[in-house]
Amino acid sequence: MRTRWVSTLGMPALFAACSADHTGPPPPPQATQLAFVVQPGQTLRDSVIAPSITVEVRGASGSRIAGATNTVTLALGTNPSGAALTGTTSVAAVDGIATFAILRVTERARGFTLVATSGSLTPGTSATFDIVLPLFPNRVVPGTGHTCAQVGYAVYCWGRNDNGELGDSTVTLRTLPAFVPFQPPGASFGVHIAVGDSHTCATSSVSELYCWGSDSTGQLGIGSQNDRRIFPALVSGSVSFVGVTAGRAHTCAIAAPNPDSTYVYCWGANDRGQVGDSTNTQRTTPVAVAGRIAFSAATAGRDHTCAIATATGKAYCWGDNTFGQLGDSSTSARNSPVPVGGGHTFNQISAGGNHTCGLTSTPEVYCWGDNADGQLGDSTTTQRMYPVKVVGGVTLVGVSVGSKYGCGESLDQKLYCWGRNLDGQLGSGDFTNQLTPQPVGGSINPTGITAGDRHACATSFDGRAYCWGSNQYGQLGDGTRATRTSPVLIVY
Repeated sequence: MRTRWVSTLGMPALFAACSADHTGPPPPPQATQLAFVVQPGQTLRDSVIAPSITVEVRGASGSRIAGATNTVTLALGTNPSGAALTGTTSVAAVDGIATFAILRVTERARGFTLVATSGSLTPGTSATFDIVLPLFPNRVVPGTGHTCAQVGYAVYCWGRNDNGELGDSTVTLRTLPAFVPFQPPGASFGVHIAVGDSHTCATSSVSELYCWGSDSTGQLGIGSQNDRRIFPALVSGSVSFVGVTAGRAHTCAIAAPNPDSTYVYCWGANDRGQVGDSTNTQRTTPVAVAGRIAFSAATAGRDHTCAIATATGKAYCWGDNTFGQLGDSSTSARNSPVPVGGGHTFNQISAGGNHTCGLTSTPEVYCWGDNADGQLGDSTTTQRMYPVKVVGGVTLVGVSVGSKYGCGESLDQKLYCWGRNLDGQLGSGDFTNQLTPQPVGGSINPTGITAGDRHACATSFDGRAYCWGSNQYGQLGDGTRATRTSPVLIVY
Protein backbone atom coordinates (compact mmCIF):
# COMPACT_ATOMS: atom_id res chain seq x y z
CA MET A 1 0.00 0.00 0.00
CA ARG A 2 1.39 3.40 -1.02
CA THR A 3 1.03 6.49 1.16
CA ARG A 4 0.24 9.94 -0.52
CA TRP A 5 1.72 13.02 1.18
CA VAL A 6 -0.11 16.36 0.76
CA SER A 7 2.00 19.51 1.05
CA THR A 8 0.62 22.29 3.24
CA LEU A 9 3.33 24.87 2.51
CA GLY A 10 0.86 27.27 0.74
CA MET A 11 -1.91 27.07 3.32
CA PRO A 12 -0.88 29.90 5.67
CA ALA A 13 -0.89 32.43 2.79
CA LEU A 14 -4.23 31.14 1.61
CA PHE A 15 -5.68 31.38 5.09
CA ALA A 16 -4.29 34.88 5.48
CA ALA A 17 -5.88 35.97 2.25
CA CYS A 18 -9.20 34.51 3.24
CA SER A 19 -9.12 36.15 6.63
CA ALA A 20 -8.32 39.72 5.32
CA ASP A 21 -10.86 42.51 6.20
CA HIS A 22 -13.42 43.14 3.46
CA THR A 23 -14.23 46.94 3.47
CA GLY A 24 -16.15 47.23 0.12
CA PRO A 25 -16.13 50.29 -2.23
CA PRO A 26 -15.11 53.71 -0.83
CA PRO A 27 -17.93 55.90 0.47
CA PRO A 28 -19.39 58.45 -1.96
CA PRO A 29 -17.94 62.00 -1.72
CA GLN A 30 -19.84 64.38 0.49
CA ALA A 31 -21.17 67.76 -0.62
CA THR A 32 -19.24 70.58 1.05
CA GLN A 33 -19.57 73.71 -1.10
CA LEU A 34 -21.42 75.61 -3.80
CA ALA A 35 -19.94 77.29 -6.87
CA PHE A 36 -21.40 79.44 -9.68
CA VAL A 37 -20.87 77.89 -13.12
CA VAL A 38 -22.93 80.22 -15.33
CA GLN A 39 -22.50 83.71 -13.87
CA PRO A 40 -25.02 86.56 -14.02
CA GLY A 41 -24.23 89.15 -16.68
CA GLN A 42 -25.29 92.71 -17.42
CA THR A 43 -29.09 92.79 -17.57
CA LEU A 44 -31.83 95.38 -17.96
CA ARG A 45 -33.69 96.26 -14.80
CA ASP A 46 -36.73 94.00 -14.21
CA SER A 47 -35.72 91.73 -17.11
CA VAL A 48 -35.01 88.01 -16.79
CA ILE A 49 -31.29 87.39 -16.29
CA ALA A 50 -30.08 85.40 -19.29
CA PRO A 51 -28.58 82.92 -19.81
CA SER A 52 -29.97 81.03 -16.84
CA ILE A 53 -27.67 81.05 -13.81
CA THR A 54 -26.37 77.65 -12.71
CA VAL A 55 -24.78 76.65 -9.41
CA GLU A 56 -22.96 73.36 -8.79
CA VAL A 57 -22.99 71.31 -5.61
CA ARG A 58 -19.36 70.28 -5.11
CA GLY A 59 -17.22 68.17 -2.83
CA ALA A 60 -14.03 69.08 -1.01
CA SER A 61 -12.01 68.40 -4.16
CA GLY A 62 -14.00 70.97 -6.10
CA SER A 63 -15.73 68.42 -8.32
CA ARG A 64 -19.47 68.31 -8.89
CA ILE A 65 -21.35 65.75 -6.79
CA ALA A 66 -23.19 63.62 -9.30
CA GLY A 67 -26.70 62.80 -8.12
CA ALA A 68 -26.83 65.63 -5.54
CA THR A 69 -30.32 67.04 -5.00
CA ASN A 70 -29.63 69.78 -2.45
CA THR A 71 -31.98 72.76 -2.45
CA VAL A 72 -29.99 75.87 -3.37
CA THR A 73 -31.16 79.41 -2.59
CA LEU A 74 -29.93 82.62 -4.22
CA ALA A 75 -29.95 86.07 -2.65
CA LEU A 76 -28.33 89.40 -3.43
CA GLY A 77 -24.94 89.79 -1.80
CA THR A 78 -23.46 93.16 -2.72
CA ASN A 79 -26.49 95.36 -3.27
CA PRO A 80 -25.51 98.97 -4.08
CA SER A 81 -29.04 100.23 -4.74
CA GLY A 82 -31.28 98.43 -2.23
CA ALA A 83 -32.73 96.29 -5.02
CA ALA A 84 -34.81 93.14 -4.62
CA LEU A 85 -34.17 89.80 -6.28
CA THR A 86 -37.43 88.42 -7.64
CA GLY A 87 -38.49 85.20 -9.32
CA THR A 88 -37.75 81.62 -8.35
CA THR A 89 -34.88 81.97 -5.90
CA SER A 90 -34.80 78.39 -4.48
CA VAL A 91 -34.51 75.27 -6.63
CA ALA A 92 -33.48 71.65 -6.07
CA ALA A 93 -30.31 70.56 -7.81
CA VAL A 94 -30.57 67.94 -10.53
CA ASP A 95 -27.52 65.70 -10.70
CA GLY A 96 -25.58 68.29 -8.71
CA ILE A 97 -26.64 71.34 -10.76
CA ALA A 98 -29.16 73.97 -9.64
CA THR A 99 -30.57 76.03 -12.53
CA PHE A 100 -32.28 79.41 -12.01
CA ALA A 101 -34.30 80.33 -15.08
CA ILE A 102 -36.49 83.17 -13.83
CA LEU A 103 -34.64 85.84 -11.85
CA ARG A 104 -34.92 89.63 -11.98
CA VAL A 105 -33.32 92.55 -10.14
CA THR A 106 -35.57 95.52 -9.47
CA GLU A 107 -33.14 98.46 -9.42
CA ARG A 108 -30.34 99.81 -11.61
CA ALA A 109 -26.78 99.89 -10.25
CA ARG A 110 -23.28 98.59 -10.93
CA GLY A 111 -21.43 95.95 -8.91
CA PHE A 112 -24.15 93.54 -7.72
CA THR A 113 -23.25 90.01 -6.58
CA LEU A 114 -25.35 86.92 -5.83
CA VAL A 115 -24.77 84.51 -2.96
CA ALA A 116 -25.79 80.83 -3.18
CA THR A 117 -26.56 78.93 0.03
CA SER A 118 -27.71 75.42 0.96
CA GLY A 119 -27.80 74.36 4.60
CA SER A 120 -24.33 73.85 6.05
CA LEU A 121 -22.55 73.93 2.68
CA THR A 122 -19.98 76.65 2.12
CA PRO A 123 -21.81 79.42 0.20
CA GLY A 124 -20.77 80.50 -3.29
CA THR A 125 -20.51 84.13 -4.47
CA SER A 126 -20.94 85.22 -8.07
CA ALA A 127 -18.81 87.63 -10.04
CA THR A 128 -19.99 91.24 -10.02
CA PHE A 129 -22.62 92.26 -12.55
CA ASP A 130 -24.53 95.39 -13.55
CA ILE A 131 -28.22 96.12 -13.80
CA VAL A 132 -28.84 98.80 -16.41
CA LEU A 133 -31.52 100.88 -18.09
CA PRO A 134 -31.90 101.92 -21.73
CA LEU A 135 -30.65 105.41 -22.52
CA PHE A 136 -33.35 107.61 -24.07
CA PRO A 137 -31.43 110.28 -26.00
CA ASN A 138 -32.70 113.02 -28.26
CA ARG A 139 -29.72 112.45 -30.53
CA VAL A 140 -26.59 110.28 -30.59
CA VAL A 141 -23.37 111.53 -32.19
CA PRO A 142 -20.57 108.99 -32.83
CA GLY A 143 -16.97 110.04 -33.42
CA THR A 144 -13.81 107.98 -33.81
CA GLY A 145 -13.34 106.20 -30.49
CA HIS A 146 -16.07 107.84 -28.45
CA THR A 147 -19.75 108.74 -28.68
CA CYS A 148 -21.90 111.41 -27.05
CA ALA A 149 -25.64 111.94 -26.72
CA GLN A 150 -28.04 114.70 -25.88
CA VAL A 151 -30.49 113.52 -23.22
CA GLY A 152 -32.90 116.35 -22.57
CA TYR A 153 -30.54 119.22 -21.80
CA ALA A 154 -27.84 116.96 -20.45
CA VAL A 155 -24.86 115.42 -22.24
CA TYR A 156 -23.64 111.86 -21.79
CA CYS A 157 -20.45 110.47 -23.37
CA TRP A 158 -18.73 107.08 -23.48
CA GLY A 159 -15.79 105.27 -25.08
CA ARG A 160 -12.20 106.39 -25.39
CA ASN A 161 -11.10 109.10 -22.96
CA ASP A 162 -7.32 109.46 -23.32
CA ASN A 163 -7.62 113.23 -23.74
CA GLY A 164 -10.68 113.87 -21.60
CA GLU A 165 -13.00 113.79 -24.62
CA LEU A 166 -15.81 112.39 -22.44
CA GLY A 167 -15.82 115.59 -20.39
CA ASP A 168 -16.36 113.84 -17.05
CA SER A 169 -13.18 115.35 -15.50
CA THR A 170 -11.28 112.04 -15.87
CA VAL A 171 -9.26 110.23 -18.53
CA THR A 172 -10.94 106.91 -17.73
CA LEU A 173 -12.38 104.82 -20.58
CA ARG A 174 -16.12 104.23 -20.22
CA THR A 175 -18.12 101.38 -21.77
CA LEU A 176 -21.39 102.84 -20.48
CA PRO A 177 -22.62 106.43 -20.87
CA ALA A 178 -21.15 108.85 -18.32
CA PHE A 179 -22.86 112.11 -17.41
CA VAL A 180 -20.91 115.24 -18.28
CA PRO A 181 -21.16 117.10 -14.97
CA PHE A 182 -21.48 120.63 -16.30
CA GLN A 183 -24.17 123.28 -16.23
CA PRO A 184 -23.50 126.54 -18.08
CA PRO A 185 -24.29 129.64 -16.01
CA GLY A 186 -27.91 130.58 -16.55
CA ALA A 187 -28.39 128.15 -19.44
CA SER A 188 -29.16 124.58 -20.43
CA PHE A 189 -26.49 122.40 -22.01
CA GLY A 190 -26.15 120.10 -25.00
CA VAL A 191 -28.48 121.75 -27.50
CA HIS A 192 -26.14 120.75 -30.36
CA ILE A 193 -23.26 118.26 -30.01
CA ALA A 194 -20.26 117.55 -32.25
CA VAL A 195 -17.77 114.71 -31.79
CA GLY A 196 -14.35 114.70 -33.46
CA ASP A 197 -11.42 112.34 -33.34
CA SER A 198 -10.54 113.11 -29.73
CA HIS A 199 -12.53 116.22 -28.84
CA THR A 200 -16.16 117.13 -28.24
CA CYS A 201 -18.17 120.35 -28.42
CA ALA A 202 -21.68 121.35 -27.38
CA THR A 203 -23.77 124.51 -27.51
CA SER A 204 -25.94 125.86 -24.73
CA SER A 205 -29.46 127.27 -24.83
CA VAL A 206 -28.01 130.81 -24.89
CA SER A 207 -25.82 129.98 -27.93
CA GLU A 208 -22.56 129.64 -26.03
CA LEU A 209 -20.17 126.97 -27.29
CA TYR A 210 -18.09 124.73 -25.05
CA CYS A 211 -15.42 122.20 -26.10
CA TRP A 212 -13.28 119.63 -24.31
CA GLY A 213 -10.74 116.89 -25.00
CA SER A 214 -7.60 117.18 -27.11
CA ASP A 215 -6.41 120.66 -28.01
CA SER A 216 -3.33 119.52 -29.92
CA THR A 217 -4.02 121.84 -32.86
CA GLY A 218 -6.24 124.42 -31.22
CA GLN A 219 -9.44 122.54 -32.06
CA LEU A 220 -11.07 123.56 -28.76
CA GLY A 221 -11.02 127.22 -29.82
CA ILE A 222 -9.84 128.45 -26.43
CA GLY A 223 -6.70 130.26 -27.63
CA SER A 224 -4.24 127.47 -26.80
CA GLN A 225 -2.77 124.32 -28.31
CA ASN A 226 -0.74 121.25 -27.37
CA ASP A 227 -3.01 120.90 -24.35
CA ARG A 228 -6.22 119.18 -23.33
CA ARG A 229 -9.29 119.87 -21.23
CA ILE A 230 -11.05 117.11 -19.30
CA PHE A 231 -14.14 119.26 -18.70
CA PRO A 232 -16.03 121.76 -20.90
CA ALA A 233 -14.23 125.04 -21.68
CA LEU A 234 -15.89 128.09 -23.22
CA VAL A 235 -14.81 128.82 -26.81
CA SER A 236 -13.09 132.20 -27.07
CA GLY A 237 -14.58 135.28 -28.69
CA SER A 238 -17.88 137.07 -28.68
CA VAL A 239 -19.62 135.08 -31.42
CA SER A 240 -22.80 133.18 -30.54
CA PHE A 241 -23.23 129.78 -32.16
CA VAL A 242 -26.34 127.79 -33.04
CA GLY A 243 -24.69 124.70 -34.53
CA VAL A 244 -21.36 122.89 -34.42
CA THR A 245 -19.48 120.15 -36.30
CA ALA A 246 -16.10 118.52 -35.62
CA GLY A 247 -13.51 116.93 -37.88
CA ARG A 248 -10.36 115.02 -37.05
CA ALA A 249 -8.62 118.01 -35.48
CA HIS A 250 -10.65 121.05 -36.51
CA THR A 251 -14.02 122.46 -35.53
CA CYS A 252 -16.59 124.60 -37.33
CA ALA A 253 -19.72 126.27 -36.04
CA ILE A 254 -22.65 128.22 -37.46
CA ALA A 255 -23.00 131.65 -35.92
CA ALA A 256 -26.31 132.97 -34.71
CA PRO A 257 -27.94 135.33 -37.24
CA ASN A 258 -26.23 138.70 -37.15
CA PRO A 259 -28.33 140.47 -38.11
CA ASP A 260 -29.99 138.04 -40.53
CA SER A 261 -27.27 135.76 -41.90
CA THR A 262 -25.70 132.64 -40.42
CA TYR A 263 -21.98 132.61 -41.17
CA VAL A 264 -19.58 129.74 -40.48
CA TYR A 265 -16.50 130.05 -38.28
CA CYS A 266 -13.76 127.44 -38.02
CA TRP A 267 -10.58 126.79 -35.99
CA GLY A 268 -7.95 124.13 -35.31
CA ALA A 269 -5.82 122.23 -37.81
CA ASN A 270 -5.56 124.05 -41.13
CA ASP A 271 -2.76 122.31 -43.00
CA ARG A 272 -5.16 121.39 -45.80
CA GLY A 273 -7.21 124.58 -45.67
CA GLN A 274 -10.03 122.96 -43.69
CA VAL A 275 -10.61 126.13 -41.66
CA GLY A 276 -11.55 127.91 -44.90
CA ASP A 277 -10.12 131.37 -44.12
CA SER A 278 -8.01 131.54 -47.31
CA THR A 279 -4.87 130.53 -45.38
CA ASN A 280 -3.19 127.37 -44.16
CA THR A 281 -2.45 128.88 -40.77
CA GLN A 282 -3.48 126.92 -37.70
CA ARG A 283 -6.13 128.79 -35.69
CA THR A 284 -6.73 128.49 -31.95
CA THR A 285 -9.80 130.74 -31.89
CA PRO A 286 -12.75 131.03 -34.30
CA VAL A 287 -12.16 132.77 -37.63
CA ALA A 288 -14.78 133.48 -40.27
CA VAL A 289 -14.80 131.30 -43.37
CA ALA A 290 -13.82 133.34 -46.40
CA GLY A 291 -16.47 134.70 -48.73
CA ARG A 292 -18.99 135.60 -46.03
CA ILE A 293 -21.51 133.20 -47.50
CA ALA A 294 -24.54 132.58 -45.28
CA PHE A 295 -24.77 128.84 -44.58
CA SER A 296 -27.69 126.94 -43.07
CA ALA A 297 -25.76 123.74 -42.32
CA ALA A 298 -22.12 122.71 -42.03
CA THR A 299 -20.34 119.36 -41.75
CA ALA A 300 -16.71 118.49 -41.06
CA GLY A 301 -14.99 115.44 -42.50
CA ARG A 302 -11.56 114.19 -41.62
CA ASP A 303 -9.70 117.19 -43.06
CA HIS A 304 -12.35 118.93 -45.13
CA THR A 305 -15.53 120.90 -44.52
CA CYS A 306 -18.74 121.41 -46.47
CA ALA A 307 -21.80 123.60 -46.02
CA ILE A 308 -25.15 124.44 -47.64
CA ALA A 309 -25.75 128.03 -48.74
CA THR A 310 -28.86 129.46 -47.10
CA ALA A 311 -30.00 131.44 -50.13
CA THR A 312 -29.54 128.84 -52.86
CA GLY A 313 -29.25 125.39 -51.28
CA LYS A 314 -26.00 124.91 -53.20
CA ALA A 315 -23.17 123.02 -51.50
CA TYR A 316 -19.70 124.47 -50.95
CA CYS A 317 -16.64 122.62 -49.68
CA TRP A 318 -13.05 123.44 -48.65
CA GLY A 319 -9.96 121.71 -47.27
CA ASP A 320 -8.32 118.43 -48.29
CA ASN A 321 -9.28 117.24 -51.76
CA THR A 322 -6.91 114.33 -52.35
CA PHE A 323 -9.80 112.06 -53.32
CA GLY A 324 -12.11 114.65 -54.87
CA GLN A 325 -14.13 115.01 -51.65
CA LEU A 326 -14.77 118.69 -52.36
CA GLY A 327 -16.75 117.76 -55.47
CA ASP A 328 -15.31 120.50 -57.69
CA SER A 329 -13.99 118.07 -60.34
CA SER A 330 -10.41 118.45 -59.10
CA THR A 331 -8.09 116.95 -56.50
CA SER A 332 -6.60 120.29 -55.46
CA ALA A 333 -6.87 121.34 -51.82
CA ARG A 334 -8.86 124.55 -51.28
CA ASN A 335 -8.47 126.94 -48.36
CA SER A 336 -11.71 128.77 -49.08
CA PRO A 337 -15.16 127.53 -50.18
CA VAL A 338 -15.63 126.26 -53.72
CA PRO A 339 -19.01 125.21 -55.17
CA VAL A 340 -19.75 121.52 -55.53
CA GLY A 341 -20.33 120.59 -59.15
CA GLY A 342 -23.50 119.20 -60.67
CA GLY A 343 -25.88 122.05 -59.95
CA HIS A 344 -27.75 120.18 -57.20
CA THR A 345 -29.50 121.85 -54.30
CA PHE A 346 -29.27 120.04 -50.98
CA ASN A 347 -31.35 119.75 -47.82
CA GLN A 348 -28.69 117.78 -45.95
CA ILE A 349 -24.95 117.31 -46.31
CA SER A 350 -22.56 114.97 -44.49
CA ALA A 351 -18.77 114.78 -44.76
CA GLY A 352 -16.98 111.53 -43.95
CA GLY A 353 -13.36 110.53 -43.90
CA ASN A 354 -12.50 111.39 -47.50
CA HIS A 355 -15.91 111.52 -49.13
CA THR A 356 -19.09 113.57 -48.91
CA CYS A 357 -22.80 112.91 -49.48
CA GLY A 358 -25.78 115.21 -49.82
CA LEU A 359 -29.56 114.77 -49.87
CA THR A 360 -31.62 116.71 -52.39
CA SER A 361 -35.27 117.69 -52.05
CA THR A 362 -36.25 115.14 -54.73
CA PRO A 363 -35.23 113.17 -52.51
CA GLU A 364 -32.06 111.65 -53.90
CA VAL A 365 -28.63 111.09 -52.37
CA TYR A 366 -25.47 112.08 -54.23
CA CYS A 367 -21.93 111.31 -53.09
CA TRP A 368 -18.39 112.21 -54.20
CA GLY A 369 -14.76 111.54 -53.24
CA ASP A 370 -12.98 108.35 -52.18
CA ASN A 371 -14.77 105.19 -53.28
CA ALA A 372 -12.23 102.40 -52.71
CA ASP A 373 -14.70 100.50 -50.51
CA GLY A 374 -17.91 101.43 -52.31
CA GLN A 375 -18.72 104.27 -49.92
CA LEU A 376 -20.29 106.38 -52.67
CA GLY A 377 -23.02 103.77 -53.14
CA ASP A 378 -22.97 103.95 -56.93
CA SER A 379 -22.26 100.19 -57.34
CA THR A 380 -18.59 100.86 -58.22
CA THR A 381 -15.28 101.44 -56.47
CA THR A 382 -14.36 104.31 -58.80
CA GLN A 383 -13.19 107.58 -57.23
CA ARG A 384 -15.49 110.48 -58.14
CA MET A 385 -14.52 114.15 -58.14
CA TYR A 386 -18.13 115.26 -58.65
CA PRO A 387 -21.50 114.07 -57.27
CA VAL A 388 -22.86 110.70 -58.40
CA LYS A 389 -26.23 109.27 -57.44
CA VAL A 390 -26.51 106.51 -54.85
CA VAL A 391 -28.25 103.59 -56.55
CA GLY A 392 -29.97 100.42 -55.39
CA GLY A 393 -33.65 101.25 -55.64
CA VAL A 394 -33.98 102.69 -52.13
CA THR A 395 -35.47 106.14 -51.55
CA LEU A 396 -33.46 107.75 -48.76
CA VAL A 397 -34.75 110.73 -46.79
CA GLY A 398 -31.72 111.11 -44.52
CA VAL A 399 -27.99 110.53 -44.92
CA SER A 400 -24.93 110.40 -42.68
CA VAL A 401 -21.46 109.19 -43.65
CA GLY A 402 -18.53 107.82 -41.70
CA SER A 403 -14.92 107.16 -42.51
CA LYS A 404 -15.34 104.80 -45.45
CA TYR A 405 -19.06 104.08 -45.48
CA GLY A 406 -22.45 105.75 -45.57
CA CYS A 407 -25.86 105.21 -44.01
CA GLY A 408 -29.34 106.55 -44.53
CA GLU A 409 -32.96 106.34 -43.46
CA SER A 410 -35.44 105.29 -46.13
CA LEU A 411 -38.85 106.70 -46.96
CA ASP A 412 -40.46 103.61 -45.39
CA GLN A 413 -38.53 104.18 -42.13
CA LYS A 414 -35.84 101.56 -42.48
CA LEU A 415 -32.07 101.88 -42.14
CA TYR A 416 -29.57 101.18 -44.90
CA CYS A 417 -25.76 101.34 -45.05
CA TRP A 418 -23.12 100.79 -47.71
CA GLY A 419 -19.34 100.81 -48.19
CA ARG A 420 -16.63 99.41 -45.93
CA ASN A 421 -17.70 96.82 -43.37
CA LEU A 422 -14.50 95.47 -41.82
CA ASP A 423 -15.75 96.44 -38.35
CA GLY A 424 -19.41 95.59 -38.85
CA GLN A 425 -20.30 99.27 -39.30
CA LEU A 426 -22.94 98.48 -41.90
CA GLY A 427 -24.99 96.66 -39.24
CA SER A 428 -25.80 93.84 -41.65
CA GLY A 429 -24.71 90.98 -39.38
CA ASP A 430 -21.47 90.30 -41.28
CA PHE A 431 -18.19 91.90 -42.36
CA THR A 432 -18.83 92.11 -46.13
CA ASN A 433 -18.35 95.39 -47.98
CA GLN A 434 -21.34 96.60 -49.98
CA LEU A 435 -21.38 98.80 -53.10
CA THR A 436 -25.04 99.81 -52.72
CA PRO A 437 -27.34 100.40 -49.72
CA GLN A 438 -28.17 97.25 -47.75
CA PRO A 439 -30.64 96.87 -44.84
CA VAL A 440 -29.38 97.24 -41.28
CA GLY A 441 -30.33 94.29 -39.10
CA GLY A 442 -32.77 94.38 -36.22
CA SER A 443 -36.21 95.94 -36.01
CA ILE A 444 -35.41 99.57 -35.27
CA ASN A 445 -38.18 102.03 -36.14
CA PRO A 446 -35.77 104.93 -36.71
CA THR A 447 -36.06 108.64 -36.11
CA GLY A 448 -32.49 109.33 -37.22
CA ILE A 449 -29.12 107.78 -38.00
CA THR A 450 -25.59 109.11 -37.51
CA ALA A 451 -22.32 107.62 -38.74
CA GLY A 452 -18.99 107.85 -36.93
CA ASP A 453 -15.54 106.72 -37.95
CA ARG A 454 -16.16 102.95 -37.78
CA HIS A 455 -19.43 102.75 -35.89
CA ALA A 456 -22.94 104.09 -36.40
CA CYS A 457 -25.89 104.86 -34.14
CA ALA A 458 -29.63 105.39 -34.54
CA THR A 459 -32.52 106.63 -32.44
CA SER A 460 -35.94 105.01 -32.55
CA PHE A 461 -39.56 106.07 -32.13
CA ASP A 462 -39.77 104.38 -28.74
CA GLY A 463 -37.01 106.70 -27.49
CA ARG A 464 -34.29 104.07 -27.28
CA ALA A 465 -31.04 104.23 -29.21
CA TYR A 466 -28.74 101.64 -30.76
CA CYS A 467 -25.17 101.46 -32.06
CA TRP A 468 -23.14 98.94 -34.06
CA GLY A 469 -19.66 98.45 -35.51
CA SER A 470 -16.26 98.94 -33.89
CA ASN A 471 -16.31 98.80 -30.10
CA GLN A 472 -12.60 98.85 -29.34
CA TYR A 473 -13.02 101.54 -26.69
CA GLY A 474 -16.59 100.82 -25.59
CA GLN A 475 -17.97 103.45 -27.98
CA LEU A 476 -21.17 101.47 -28.62
CA GLY A 477 -22.34 102.07 -25.05
CA ASP A 478 -23.51 98.52 -24.37
CA GLY A 479 -21.15 97.94 -21.45
CA THR A 480 -18.71 95.81 -23.47
CA ARG A 481 -15.80 96.24 -25.86
CA ALA A 482 -17.01 93.59 -28.29
CA THR A 483 -17.45 94.46 -31.97
CA ARG A 484 -21.10 94.26 -33.01
CA THR A 485 -22.26 93.58 -36.57
CA SER A 486 -25.90 94.27 -35.68
CA PRO A 487 -27.45 97.05 -33.56
CA VAL A 488 -27.18 96.79 -29.77
CA LEU A 489 -29.07 98.86 -27.22
CA ILE A 490 -27.29 101.80 -25.56
CA VAL A 491 -27.68 101.39 -21.81
CA TYR A 492 -26.46 103.14 -18.68
